[in-house]
Amino acid sequence: MNHRNSKLLWCLTVAAYLPGCNPQAKSPPSGPPAITATETKSEPGVVELSDPKVTPGDDNLIKIEFHYRFTSGSPVKTYLLEMSFPGTNERGQKAMEGWELKPEGVIKTAVQVGDPKAVTKYSIVMSEADSPDRGYTRNSNELTGELESLDSESSSP
Repeated sequence: MNHRNSKLLWCLTVAAYLPGCNPQAKSPPSGPPAITATETKSEPGVVELSDPKVTPGDDNLIKIEFHYRFTSGSPVKTYLLEMSFPGTNERGQKAMEGWELKPEGVIKTAVQVGDPKAVTKYSIVMSEADSPDRGYTRNSNELTGELESLDSESSSP
């Protein structure tokens, strides 16, 4: 190997190590770029509840059916129906995710009670939350009334 070739080999060797020695040099990131999560809050929804039908059922159940409609916002949060029966300690809840609801529709559910004969009135409200662990905020009107009797459904003139 002559002197010229050895100089060339030495220059190539030094050049190969130069990028790693430079503290200013930045190596390209390995893997996919980092994604940072950002919290998005949607506008509060307002829901109108209407046309309730609350009746006693079999096995100590109180059957509940009513219409709902988002008058502002849309079903993108977590929702909680709270059903109570004034004059008693009976209560019921139904949790729902936004994907289970549409901008309007009908909700059907039931609450099992200890003494269905003591239940004569009802109260139903809906609440929403960005996340259940952050607490719910009421976002609907309150449906109240008296249970419909089974006799009024089955008797026809």
